[in-house]
Amino acid sequence: VERRLLTCTLPRSDAGRKVHTADIAQSSYFQNGQIGGVKVMPGDLVRISGAAKADFAFFNFQGEPGQPIHVINDGPVSNVDTSWLMHLINCRHVIIDGLGDDGLTHGIKLANAKDGGQAVFVRNYTQGSNTSAGSTDIEIFGVEVADGPDSGFRIWNGGSEQFKASNWKLENLRLHHNYVHDVAAEGFYVGYYTDNVDLQPTSYPLTDAKVYRNTVKDAGWDGMQFGSCVSGLEVHDNVVTGSGKADMANQRSSLQWNPGNSGAAYGNRFIGGVGVDLQVGCTGGDTVMFGNVFIGSEAGFYVHAGQSKGPRYWLFGNTVGSPMAAGLRLNMTSAPGKCDPGEVLSELHYASNLLVGASDKADRKSVV
Repeated sequence: VERRLLTCTLPRSDAGRKVHTADIAQSSYFQNGQIGGVKVMPGDLVRISGAAKADFAFFNFQGEPGQPIHVINDGPVSNVDTSWLMHLINCRHVIIDGLGDDGLTHGIKLANAKDGGQAVFVRNYTQGSNTSAGSTDIEIFGVEVADGPDSGFRIWNGGSEQFKASNWKLENLRLHHNYVHDVAAEGFYVGYYTDNVDLQPTSYPLTDAKVYRNTVKDAGWDGMQFGSCVSGLEVHDNVVTGSGKADMANQRSSLQWNPGNSGAAYGNRFIGGVGVDLQVGCTGGDTVMFGNVFIGSEAGFYVHAGQSKGPRYWLFGNTVGSPMAAGLRLNMTSAPGKCDPGEVLSELHYASNLLVGASDKADRKSVV
């Protein structure tokens, strides 16, 4: 049984909504939820246009359930050669829609060949008048990241005194139909890398994150990395090619499934990464991975399954093509977890996975 998510977009026309317009060549740094000094209210439409070379950010734009703030491109929109290519900070119920023009599959284009940070950055800010609530309920599609010195998309959940595991969570994230290529770090970095409770302040969790039908090509680090997505994570129908180009240790996976995750990965194609195609850190909840294709990398599956907290993992119906090392490697030791005697460890179940064209040195299965 396969599940397919339906994507329902808001109308491109005004549809009775109040409309705000912004030429980002003239102004691109929007604070306190305002465009041109006017407050953008729940349900409003924001039409952006123009080409900029300046920091582009939305601070404190606050929609409501059923009344999101809809930001859509009016013709081709671009921002290049600056650090903040597009940031969403303390925004709630906001849609960034780059499909406002039939002739453009990605109507918002971001590129930075110079020094700087993440191209698309969703995060919280805890100083000054822009702080009223943390980020949640964000949807972004139709965006191209053409190059950059850091990640293409970063969804950050690092803890602070205002926003941490005990008092905040980021819900209902949607990232789909985007194109990321030639970035120095990760293509997609969703959630902090660990669920370690020793971190203070603790990272707040992500729930119901859906990342689908995106394309990642030639990332310096991991093609896609997920962490602390504690429930409802779904990663499906993405195409990731050429990950780990920088060949940096622990940053070479096509798919990095870090501790704290729970959900499903299915229907993805991971091709030609430098390192392992799938790496799992098993301290989250139950996870199902099926119908994925992993081709031409160091190993198809490299799974750390000997962790505590007892999550269950199912790997079935996946295809591994021409791995340079093990097709499936299962690490059932407790390291790097710290498991007490008698503590319940994770379960790992695998069936009907296909290995094709292994090299002479590649084992079919290597269990440690």
